[in-house]
Amino acid sequence: VFVCRHDAQGRLTFVNTAFCNYFGGSVETNAGQPFLNVVDPTDRDRIREEIGKVSFDRPIIQYEHRVSRFGSTVRWIRWIHRAIFDGQARATEFQ
Repeated sequence: VFVCRHDAQGRLTFVNTAFCNYFGGSVETNAGQPFLNVVDPTDRDRIREEIGKVSFDRPIIQYEHRVSRFGSTVRWIRWIHRAIFDGQARATEFQ
Protein backbone atom coordinates (compact mmCIF):
# COMPACT_ATOMS: atom_id res chain seq x y z
CA VAL A 1 0.00 0.00 0.00
CA PHE A 2 1.39 3.38 -1.00
CA VAL A 3 1.23 5.98 1.74
CA CYS A 4 2.14 9.58 1.21
CA ARG A 5 1.30 12.92 2.70
CA HIS A 6 1.49 16.33 1.09
CA ASP A 7 0.93 19.85 2.31
CA ALA A 8 -1.65 22.32 0.99
CA GLN A 9 0.84 23.49 -1.65
CA GLY A 10 1.16 19.92 -2.95
CA ARG A 11 4.70 19.21 -1.67
CA LEU A 12 5.31 15.71 -0.33
CA THR A 13 5.97 15.68 3.41
CA PHE A 14 5.99 11.89 3.89
CA VAL A 15 6.27 8.80 1.70
CA ASN A 16 6.58 5.18 2.73
CA THR A 17 8.91 2.56 1.28
CA ALA A 18 6.20 1.12 -0.99
CA PHE A 19 5.73 4.56 -2.56
CA CYS A 20 9.49 4.84 -3.17
CA ASN A 21 9.74 1.32 -4.58
CA TYR A 22 6.96 2.03 -7.09
CA PHE A 23 7.62 5.64 -8.06
CA GLY A 24 11.37 5.71 -7.51
CA GLY A 25 13.62 7.75 -5.29
CA SER A 26 13.99 7.53 -1.55
CA VAL A 27 12.19 8.97 1.44
CA GLU A 28 14.73 11.80 1.46
CA THR A 29 14.68 12.59 -2.28
CA ASN A 30 10.88 12.53 -2.46
CA ALA A 31 10.49 14.97 0.45
CA GLY A 32 9.49 18.38 -0.85
CA GLN A 33 8.74 17.15 -4.38
CA PRO A 34 5.34 17.95 -5.92
CA PHE A 35 2.79 15.20 -5.37
CA LEU A 36 1.55 15.81 -8.91
CA ASN A 37 4.87 14.52 -10.26
CA VAL A 38 3.44 11.00 -9.87
CA VAL A 39 0.35 11.94 -11.91
CA ASP A 40 0.42 11.67 -15.69
CA PRO A 41 0.46 15.21 -17.17
CA THR A 42 -2.84 14.60 -18.97
CA ASP A 43 -4.58 14.06 -15.60
CA ARG A 44 -2.96 16.78 -13.48
CA ASP A 45 -5.58 19.52 -13.95
CA ARG A 46 -8.39 17.08 -13.15
CA ILE A 47 -6.60 15.83 -10.01
CA ARG A 48 -5.82 19.38 -8.88
CA GLU A 49 -9.54 20.12 -9.26
CA GLU A 50 -10.54 16.99 -7.29
CA ILE A 51 -8.21 17.84 -4.42
CA GLY A 52 -9.64 21.37 -4.45
CA LYS A 53 -13.11 19.96 -3.69
CA VAL A 54 -12.04 18.74 -0.25
CA SER A 55 -13.75 20.56 2.59
CA PHE A 56 -14.28 20.18 6.30
CA ASP A 57 -17.68 18.62 5.49
CA ARG A 58 -16.18 16.40 2.77
CA PRO A 59 -12.69 15.49 4.05
CA ILE A 60 -12.24 12.26 2.05
CA ILE A 61 -12.08 11.89 -1.71
CA GLN A 62 -11.22 9.06 -4.10
CA TYR A 63 -9.86 9.39 -7.59
CA GLU A 64 -7.87 7.54 -10.22
CA HIS A 65 -5.15 8.75 -12.52
CA ARG A 66 -2.71 7.42 -15.06
CA VAL A 67 0.97 6.80 -14.38
CA SER A 68 3.14 6.72 -17.49
CA ARG A 69 6.66 6.56 -16.08
CA PHE A 70 6.89 2.94 -17.19
CA GLY A 71 7.63 3.66 -20.84
CA SER A 72 4.77 2.88 -23.18
CA THR A 73 2.76 1.03 -20.54
CA VAL A 74 0.08 3.14 -18.88
CA ARG A 75 -1.01 2.10 -15.42
CA TRP A 76 -3.84 3.42 -13.30
CA ILE A 77 -3.62 4.29 -9.61
CA ARG A 78 -6.54 4.81 -7.24
CA TRP A 79 -5.97 7.10 -4.27
CA ILE A 80 -8.02 7.84 -1.20
CA HIS A 81 -7.14 11.30 0.10
CA ARG A 82 -7.94 12.36 3.65
CA ALA A 83 -7.61 16.04 4.52
CA ILE A 84 -6.07 17.08 7.82
CA PHE A 85 -7.39 20.39 9.13
CA ASP A 86 -6.06 23.12 11.39
CA GLY A 87 -8.05 24.91 14.12
CA GLN A 88 -9.69 27.18 11.53
CA ALA A 89 -10.98 24.20 9.49
CA ARG A 90 -8.40 24.81 6.71
CA ALA A 91 -6.94 21.77 5.00
CA THR A 92 -3.22 21.87 5.81
CA GLU A 93 -2.21 18.37 4.70
CA PHE A 94 -3.57 15.42 2.78
CA GLN A 95 -2.80 11.76 3.41
